[in-house]
Amino acid sequence: MKRLALAVLLMLLMTDASACSCFRLSLKQQLDQASLVMLVRVVETRLDVDSLKSVHSAGPVRAKFELAETLKGESKGKRELASWYGGGDCGVILQPGIYYLVVSNPKDAAVVSLNTCSGTMEFGAFDPRGKPATIGQLQLEAAREYLRSQKPIDPCLNEYSPSDLWDKCSKLMDRLTIEREKSVNGVR
Repeated sequence: MKRLALAVLLMLLMTDASACSCFRLSLKQQLDQASLVMLVRVVETRLDVDSLKSVHSAGPVRAKFELAETLKGESKGKRELASWYGGGDCGVILQPGIYYLVVSNPKDAAVVSLNTCSGTMEFGAFDPRGKPATIGQLQLEAAREYLRSQKPIDPCLNEYSPSDLWDKCSKLMDRLTIEREKSVNGVR
């Protein structure tokens, strides 16, 4: 019985914690440090098994994308996104049909490496030219305005953590919801 308890205890101590750990910068800092910022929609994903052979790989999950907008840097020639699996490895979960704000410093001419630490954000399926409906979309609009005209980013949108953003930006979201309802109902 003691051996069984010891074996269970050892197994518990040997489990690997799977949490992404990186220093999170503000949206402004991420945009300033990135050489490439672009809005893309993933159209296809695949697993690149050969990339697992190298410890310097950009990640085994590869995605072809449609470029919706380049906000900073040169996106010409970029054909593929690369990431790890998401979760504990800080990878971005790449899914077809989903929009991403890619914030990166690509070292490869054709492949853009992504991770959550650099500021890459998932937006889901939405109209990138429509009115913002979520905190993430408000951040996208703030990033556009900052990169185009150096307009300061609203402090409630400059944080990284979505849960913090929701608390800080609830008044902004309420105002946005009221404006959207008025526009749908034809009230100005």
